[in-house]
Amino acid sequence: MADFVLLIVCILVSVGAQMLLKLGVDAAGGVHFRGVAEAIRVFTHPIIIAGFVCYFAGSYLWLAVLSKFQYSRANLYFSVNHVLTLAIAVFYFGDKFTTANSVGAVMVIAGLYLVSLK
Repeated sequence: MADFVLLIVCILVSVGAQMLLKLGVDAAGGVHFRGVAEAIRVFTHPIIIAGFVCYFAGSYLWLAVLSKFQYSRANLYFSVNHVLTLAIAVFYFGDKFTTANSVGAVMVIAGLYLVSLK
């Protein structure tokens, strides 16, 4: 049970990192590849820094997850990340929820169910 809690925390931290990076890049006005000065401006934005800190924490947690689960199972379980980011994209960022999105999410959930059957 503790192993699955670790996995869930890892997923939530990683999804949080992605959300922070999206919020940060929007707040910074986007990325335009205009040289070093722009890269410094983007990478020093506080929300982007917070996103990278979360990514680092998520990576550390991922190492712990890999030490607890078989590699193939860990990666399949982590795919719930895609469903969560889809939900955030639709409900928080206002992205369109398409038929393809819904079919993909159902396939991920079905795959997770199948893997959980052992």
